[in-house]
Amino acid sequence: MTTLPAKSFALPITHPPFSLTPLPLPSSATGGSVSNDYLAWFDGACGPVNPGGTATYGVVIKAKDGTVLLREHGYLGQGSGMSNNVAEYAGVLHILKYLSSRPSRPVTIHGDSNLVIKQLSGKWRIKKGLYLATAIDAKDLLAHLKGLGWQVRFCWIPRTQNEECDALSRRM
Repeated sequence: MTTLPAKSFALPITHPPFSLTPLPLPSSATGGSVSNDYLAWFDGACGPVNPGGTATYGVVIKAKDGTVLLREHGYLGQGSGMSNNVAEYAGVLHILKYLSSRPSRPVTIHGDSNLVIKQLSGKWRIKKGLYLATAIDAKDLLAHLKGLGWQVRFCWIPRTQNEECDALSRRM
C-alpha cells in the first residue's frame, strides 16, 4: 500500500451535505457493471466581490455509467485571501482528494476555469496569486495520483455545461 506524501492537503470544509466516504462501485454481484472511468466537474465562486468575498465551491463525481459518487459544496472563507480562482482550485483539489481514496482509473475532470484547466494540464505555469498555495497542493496531489497509475485528463467546458456545479458552488 502506498501512503500519501507527508504534505497535508486539508481544506476547511465546514458544510459538506454528504460524507466523503466513497460509495461502493457497482459490481456484477450487485447487478451492476464495473465502471472503468470516472467523470468529474468542479466550479468555484467568490462574491459579492472578487477578490475579497465569500469563497465556495461545488463538485460532482460520477462513474462512467452515470452513478453519482459524490455531489458536494464547501465553504472556504471570506475576506482578503479569497478569490474565484482560490475557490476553483479548492473544488478541483476536493475532487483529487476524493479520487485518492479510490482505485486508480482514467478520469476526466471538467471545469469552466480556463486558468485551472490549463495550469493543471501543464499548458500554463502556476505563477502567483491568491490561489498559489491551493494550486500547488492540487498540482502535488495530481502528481501523486499519476504516480499511483491514475490517468487524469482535464477538459475545459463552457459555463452553460457546468450549471450543476455552478449552483452547488453558490450554496451557503
